[in-house]
Amino acid sequence: LTQSIVIDCVNDCDAVVTINSITEVACNGDATGSATVLATSSSNIGGPFDFVWTQSGVTIFTSSGVSSTLTAAPAGVYVVSVSIQGTSCLPVEQSVTIGQPQFELVANAVTIQNQLTVGGSEGSVTASGAGGTAPYTYQWDAAAGSATSQTVSSLAPGTYCVVVSDANGCSSTQACTIVNPVTCVSSPFIGFNVTNVTCNGQSNG
Repeated sequence: LTQSIVIDCVNDCDAVVTINSITEVACNGDATGSATVLATSSSNIGGPFDFVWTQSGVTIFTSSGVSSTLTAAPAGVYVVSVSIQGTSCLPVEQSVTIGQPQFELVANAVTIQNQLTVGGSEGSVTASGAGGTAPYTYQWDAAAGSATSQTVSSLAPGTYCVVVSDANGCSSTQACTIVNPVTCVSSPFIGFNVTNVTCNGQSNG
């Protein structure tokens, strides 16, 4: 009597991880990024799967299911490891990069014209933005009439401040500049030395 044994080898470690979506950080330095990954397996349809998110080797988030979403994340590189529940399969890893604007949004205010006449309002100031995501919008304080233009004119002496916002809705810290009053210059003093004539009718004065 001859018996035979047939061993059917099935590889059920076929998890695949794909990046579904990435939302980048809107304002440099904030933690508003997010990322979603999906897991699939032909041998284990529907999983479920275990997801472990790490950054620099430190676990920051875990979840289970067929997808996983990391939220409230600062910019950086993350690694998500996915395991098929109920198997001894090694985790499958996927790197996810969440970006942000390269530089922080900053505002700059400059005085381009000081007061020219006593009591006059010839002052002029202008603003500019840098970093963040162009284009920029401007909001001056009440002293500048709450203007939204980049340059404001017809200003009396004083301090004027502006906040710059960018295309992502990020706002800078306030930047200020001073319109200086006119500098008065005194008229030159002209002095006289007087010598009287010694006698009436003479011309020796």
